[in-house]
Amino acid sequence: MKVIKWKSVFRLLVEGILCPLLLLLFLLLAGATMVAQPKVFKVLYSYSMKDQPTLVDDGMKIAEGLSGNRSYEKINKTLSNGSIGEREIYHFEDIRKKLRTARALAVASCVALLMIGVACAARWLRVVRMSLLWFGSIAVIATVWSVIHFRHFFRSLHWWIFQDDTWILPHGCYSLKLYPYAVWQTIGAVVLIGVLLLLLLGNFALRPKGKKAKHGRR
Repeated sequence: MKVIKWKSVFRLLVEGILCPLLLLLFLLLAGATMVAQPKVFKVLYSYSMKDQPTLVDDGMKIAEGLSGNRSYEKINKTLSNGSIGEREIYHFEDIRKKLRTARALAVASCVALLMIGVACAARWLRVVRMSLLWFGSIAVIATVWSVIHFRHFFRSLHWWIFQDDTWILPHGCYSLKLYPYAVWQTIGAVVLIGVLLLLLLGNFALRPKGKKAKHGRR
């Protein structure tokens, strides 16, 4: 009967599950909050709305409100080509709160990752590679799901984030014109590609070089 090596099991949990998922959580949350920054969002939004440039100014006014404290009732009065209703105002206020929560969780996950990784002497190259594996698995599932039925994927993601139906806006409302699916597809793609590139960069940077690499292959 083989004896279970608990030290190996613990290291597997730390380097194969806990730290990789914390790293992935940090990168995804940091990416989401980054694209919500007005300067970054404007580039992505303008590209997605190149066929409807007249709506960009109003869309940016609402998006910029996510990073500030100005009430959406006041922002609504500054819109040029339409107006948002009470349910839309509540939705944007809710998004602003969720973004603040995301920033806090990003910091918390980063701190937890570093504390656990250092305390357990985690091998960071393995952590990054396992994060790549987790990311690849999740990305494949999400990509296939969104390609087959993006609307269902989009709705399911919103249900998971908001935990209620407040995000479901009235058909034909101004917000749906300002932020069609193309906008969210572009933003989602940028976040996912950004996370992938950072993980690949980390994998490259942490690889042993020179004599250490040669010794490791023997």
